[in-house]
Amino acid sequence: MMGNILKLLTLLMCLTYCAGNKRLLGNPGFDSADAWESGYLPCALEDVVFPENYHAVLPLPAKVDISGFVLPREGAILLSDESTITLGGEMQERECENGRSRRAYLKVPATRKWYDPSSWVSTAASQAQNTAIPHLERVPCDNETVVLQRNGPLSVDLENTEYLRMGHLNLAGSLISSSYLNYLLHTDIGQLLFKNSLDTLVQYYHQDTCGCQMEAEMFMEPVCKNVMETCERPHCLVPVIPLESCCPICGSVLRFKMEYCSEENLNKLRKVIVASIKEQELTKYLDYHINYVNMPPHGNFLQAIVVDRDSYSEKSVRFMNRLNSTTDWSKLFVGHHQLEMIISGRPYNPSITFASILLIILCLAFVSVVALVIFAHYVPEHRYLRYVPQWVYDPRRWRTFLLRPTFMFARFDNLTGGDVEADITDGITIGYDAESGQVRERAFDNPMFGEKLREHTTNSPPTAVANTQATTATTSSAATAVVVAASMSNVKQAKLGKKSSGNKLENVTLVDAMEDSDVEEEQELTEIPLEDVSGNDSEAEEETKE
Repeated sequence: MMGNILKLLTLLMCLTYCAGNKRLLGNPGFDSADAWESGYLPCALEDVVFPENYHAVLPLPAKVDISGFVLPREGAILLSDESTITLGGEMQERECENGRSRRAYLKVPATRKWYDPSSWVSTAASQAQNTAIPHLERVPCDNETVVLQRNGPLSVDLENTEYLRMGHLNLAGSLISSSYLNYLLHTDIGQLLFKNSLDTLVQYYHQDTCGCQMEAEMFMEPVCKNVMETCERPHCLVPVIPLESCCPICGSVLRFKMEYCSEENLNKLRKVIVASIKEQELTKYLDYHINYVNMPPHGNFLQAIVVDRDSYSEKSVRFMNRLNSTTDWSKLFVGHHQLEMIISGRPYNPSITFASILLIILCLAFVSVVALVIFAHYVPEHRYLRYVPQWVYDPRRWRTFLLRPTFMFARFDNLTGGDVEADITDGITIGYDAESGQVRERAFDNPMFGEKLREHTTNSPPTAVANTQATTATTSSAATAVVVAASMSNVKQAKLGKKSSGNKLENVTLVDAMEDSDVEEEQELTEIPLEDVSGNDSEAEEETKE
């Protein structure tokens, strides 16, 4: 009889306070496969094994059919009046599959935090997806009913707060009075249900309060401690922080400082905002929230928060500016008030950094240069190319940067004799193979080599000349001669004396094939060793003639 009366009272209280209920997000229950390590429900022939320390209270369903329990060292089981437990697998309502283990292991339950907004869900449909509600109003308010369902393990961390305020507590379908709850917090079962609660005092508020929390600033610290790590970076230049909120947001805030909390002023402001949103056809794009905030010693504030529903696009800012310019607030409210309007700045993407912008600019510059090179290749005489430096689009200018220069030989000066001074490099061999037409390594072809030699031999006396005589093949052909001259002035005689005598010219055979002639002219240049010059010019002449 008493149980039926208690259920009736619970139903009446739920109907009374259903618009202001906060329900705790629990763990998967005994009848859920997510609560088991194996991922399936235990059958009648299996033992249920608890973790060694089960820091929660597990409500059991109305019917349980298993082989047995392996209980933990610390933990609790909550049974209802209609609960039926069958041990030994006699009923076998759930068949056991072949190959299953003889034991089923429960998972360790998670502990929810009382002052964490992510631990609660509002039973009011209008507040479930409202992004404008501040964080402090997402936890149970002073006059709201708290519902702890019996669907899964129950464990709440009160975080050693001084006061635990609520309207009522519905624990697994039963209403708990404030006096019994204060007693329960100091028992073993109470410590499993509510952790860190030894110094907590429970207070129930049945009347209307000014705002969600009395002395809201006192509860900001425990709430913001659980929220700050999850705050998203706002996508606006000047974000705003409403009262009772821990994170900056992008939107607009309309705030009135009031002498007292009047329900009439609250309803008037709500009607004006709802009508303005419908007039501007922004119902699908904006979220709003209106409520009182009690912040002693600063006073009472009537606050309206308007934000963009999806992504910030300044719709909320334009709406608030228009609302403020078209409304006479002095005629709307009863009593003295002080107006304050806060709006956020222009939208921007915080993911775009200086490095990303610089990378985009460099990529655009590279693509532009490539396009300019292609354009200059196909249209080299275009008039617009005169305004662009040639080194930008001419690939030949880039070869010095892209290709490493490979030098085959060093520079050689011609030995022409006379007054021209020339240094002789030790160990240099110059050779030309007439049969193969190849120039030996470190050789070069200087077309001006023989010209100055002929002019110089007619004007100045040579010091050392070696001439090769050619045989005439026909009367119409001209004789071909290769003259290799090595001249040395008197000024360089001392320098040649210090050089080694290992320099020599290789035998060079030149073949000149004349057209319509079977005779080949062949000239052979004998080796000319350059000996140390220590005597006079006559000795050098004799060596050359030999």
